[in-house]
Amino acid sequence: STVGALTVHTDGNIYAGGNFTLFNAQAAPRFTRLTAAGAHSPLSGVTTGPNSTVNTILVQPDARVILGGRFTLYNGATVNRIVGLNADGTIDAGFVTGSGFNSFDGEGVTRLVRQSDGKIVVGGDFTTYNGGACSGLVRLTTVGALDSAFLVGPGLTGIPDDVAVLPDGDVVIVGGISSFAGTPRSNFARFNSDGTLDAAQVLHWSRSGGSVDAILPAPGGKWLVAGAFELVAGVATRNITRLNADGGIDGAFAAAAGPPNGEFKALALTGDGRIIVGGYFDDFYAGGVPVPAGNLVRLNAGGT
Repeated sequence: STVGALTVHTDGNIYAGGNFTLFNAQAAPRFTRLTAAGAHSPLSGVTTGPNSTVNTILVQPDARVILGGRFTLYNGATVNRIVGLNADGTIDAGFVTGSGFNSFDGEGVTRLVRQSDGKIVVGGDFTTYNGGACSGLVRLTTVGALDSAFLVGPGLTGIPDDVAVLPDGDVVIVGGISSFAGTPRSNFARFNSDGTLDAAQVLHWSRSGGSVDAILPAPGGKWLVAGAFELVAGVATRNITRLNADGGIDGAFAAAAGPPNGEFKALALTGDGRIIVGGYFDDFYAGGVPVPAGNLVRLNAGGT
């Protein structure tokens, strides 16, 4: 059993999703809530819950929740890889997803991100939503309808592992992406706020068998990117880098010595700007010296 999604609400409660069925010997069918102190605080409306893995959780300001993942049922009702919930965990009838998403590679919905206007950007391995053609990236309205003003359409080749909405409304995706509408893209693509491809934003990531797995907005309009790579746009950097608002490499970021054979899979920022990195690695290299890390490391804001 694994935990694949964690989200902390403004009230301090922690929402967890994955493919687990128990928490501390209590029923927790792939989705549950914890208090800030870590005690189990299950939502009363969750009965059988999702029938398969939860990959991503979005908790809205009013404590309503949207789940995305591999599941096709929630509390016995057909939902197909996305479902909106009321604050008590019952299905939110006001968030209408119809026939939901299909899935061509089994992952389903991999990422949910809420924009400042309440619309929801969704990434995953789907090609349809509620019967409409799309390809791995869509935007939904606050009530679950496909946002026709977001023009990505069916042109994306590959599966986004992570999605970020930037302060200017642009959307960045990372993951197993190779092209958009015939235009080559290497594990990374940036879209304008209307869903058109930002043709000027081209970054190449390289490492044999490598990947780009996580992206996170950072202070000052910058963004952190992590995965398993050795070069970004020709600049040597191992597994984590920080980009300026225009997409250029931030030369002030010092972390160029991640694990040589490991992979960074998750990023989070603390309140004071430090960076928490999770993934598959035993050591983190500081000044060329391996420091035991055990799959989790915290960096200073500057990357040291």
